[in-house]
Formats: sequence, C-alpha cells, structure tokens
Amino acid sequence: MNNHVFLEEVCAKCPGSQWGKSAMCRIHDMHIGKVQSCPQWEGHQVAQEEAYQEQLAWLN
Repeated sequence: MNNHVFLEEVCAKCPGSQWGKSAMCRIHDMHIGKVQSCPQWEGHQVAQEEAYQEQLAWLN
C-alpha cells in the first residue's frame, strides 16, 4: 500500500498526529510525510486483509 493511503486512513485518526501549520507525528517525532513505517499502519493493513478474506469466504 502507498504511504498516502496510510496518512489518510490511519494517521488522520491517530491521537499521536498533530495537524496544523505542520503535520507532526509525536510517536516518531518527525513530519508525518517523512514517516516510512509505523506499527499502526501494519495493524491497519492486516485488518484490511482480514476483512477482504471474510468477504471472499462469504461469497464462496
């Protein structure tokens, strides 16, 4: 997945994100655009994959 997707779907809801004049991640202590990986992103991706697998199982 592209980092932009994570920024919109995960970082936007994360309490560690500071939005305003500069978008800062308090967890990684850097600008959100410079974060390369995050455990929250991994958890989101796993949840998305599980939901997809459930949809496939329901269709079969």
